[in-house]
Amino acid sequence: GQDWIDARKSALRARALAVWAGVKGLRVMGNPEADNQLPIFSFCTAAPDGQPVNIADFTQHLSDHYGIQARGGCSCARPYGHSLLQIDPNVSAYLLHLFDEVRKGHAVEKPSWVWMDLFYLLTDAKADAIINGIAAAVG
Repeated sequence: GQDWIDARKSALRARALAVWAGVKGLRVMGNPEADNQLPIFSFCTAAPDGQPVNIADFTQHLSDHYGIQARGGCSCARPYGHSLLQIDPNVSAYLLHLFDEVRKGHAVEKPSWVWMDLFYLLTDAKADAIINGIAAAVG
């Protein structure tokens, strides 16, 4: 029933956040104080030196090495992305010139993030494989 589904979603979210809290270079975005949080995550990644990671390369790495399907980018959710990444109108105007650079393959400079979810019917083993795979891919 719905009570079980709600409890499972909450448990999966807590499970992921507990592991990811100790992962340097992984920043889960959003409001951690929001009520009724779902196990749907948006996050940014950084290399050990603190430099941003190319999101397309990262999501490909998740798929190729861990079998984890995640999405990355920002274009389809631009207003949300501006809010999530705290991009003001001045920064937004600056970013417009990056489109040419992105077309040349310099996508790492484009603000973006990864998003994925943990479905409530996942077994604990599968959920842990996803959670730990993301932690390993970042670390």
